[in-house]
Amino acid sequence: MDITINDIIAITLSSSLLAAVLTVAGNFWLQRSSFKQEYYKKLLDKRLNAYKKVEAIITILRAYVHLENGKICPTFCTQGQAVFGNFFETLGNAIDDSVWISQETSMEIMKLNVFLLNEINNQIDENKNFDAQLLALGSEYAYVLKDYRSSLENQLYKDFKSLHKMKRFVNKTVKSSAGLQLKKKESRLQK
Repeated sequence: MDITINDIIAITLSSSLLAAVLTVAGNFWLQRSSFKQEYYKKLLDKRLNAYKKVEAIITILRAYVHLENGKICPTFCTQGQAVFGNFFETLGNAIDDSVWISQETSMEIMKLNVFLLNEINNQIDENKNFDAQLLALGSEYAYVLKDYRSSLENQLYKDFKSLHKMKRFVNKTVKSSAGLQLKKKESRLQK
């Protein structure tokens, strides 16, 4: 079997074409992979910012003072209506970013919010001294608030273990969103 010049040219052109195709495919795969990594970095930044807001809640809930009657009270309940309102704003900011945190952590924040609204904020009579009532209710529910803080903090530590697993977070978020949309459609059909 003799190799002619035409065979050599055909082999050279076909190998060059194959190398070009492989190079283009490799570059496409690398760019796609790089894009996905950049996307995950941006998602991680958003998640970290959301978790900073959760940490701010925990920090506020961690501070207690001893009252003259020997009881303890969360500091944010001892500093008046404005500070209490600021705490609700901090809580609201975390709720606004709850899409970036785990569902479990989000539920802990929502439970805390509902408790504060129902058991403290809605129990205060606007016609009486707000700060005195807030102090009394904060003292009454000090240990309950400690439990909320502890639950939230434990969930935060669990989340930190998997915070970097962006693919799992994205898949879990998409599945839960699809489930919510399905439930909404079902409830509309039932009406």
